[in-house]
Amino acid sequence: MSDGRRPLPSRLLVIVDAGCVTDLAVAARRACRAGARWLEVRRTAQAPGPSDSASRLGEIRAVIAAVPEACVLVNDRVDLALLAGAHGVHVGQDDLPAIAARELIGESAWLGHSTHDEAQLDAAQDFPIDYVALGPIQASTTKSGHAPTLGMARLARACASSRLPVVAIGGLGPAGAAEARAAGAAAVAVVSAALSGDVERNVERLLRAVGE
Repeated sequence: MSDGRRPLPSRLLVIVDAGCVTDLAVAARRACRAGARWLEVRRTAQAPGPSDSASRLGEIRAVIAAVPEACVLVNDRVDLALLAGAHGVHVGQDDLPAIAARELIGESAWLGHSTHDEAQLDAAQDFPIDYVALGPIQASTTKSGHAPTLGMARLARACASSRLPVVAIGGLGPAGAAEARAAGAAAVAVVSAALSGDVERNVERLLRAVGE
């Protein structure tokens, strides 16, 4: 069973979100050209374009084919991750429970879990996951109706108490990413900070900020 102690694929997780870019594979390839090695494919409910399972599966497969050098996770959908041959999956509070997800994807696949406060973070410590995402640390522009922001002080306390690697997420640009790493985050997840504008330049700056 995964114990959360294997090194994460990178200190930077680039979430390729259909709400930010129209061609996920192109964005993923640009991010990897700049040095990104850990990606997550995400389509939120408000993202434009088709959201049926077949379309989502096509998006995921296109990303995996475009960046064979990267570790690619799928947000929410364990079934699509398995069908696409992704390296793992990231589940949220309202998705398939982590225990069930682990049983489906196997021991070698990556499994992450979202948390939004200290109580959820504590509850996740015994889950069969590789890392726990915590956020939003700052206000997010890519998800509507997100949980209250936590701030760096609460992130630092959470990182100090967590037995699992903590991935900070939510409104973090290069400066925030560096601050989150200084607070103890094992990695930082980004969306608009990577995808808005020049993807390659953005990712280069973010990688420097997290010390990679």
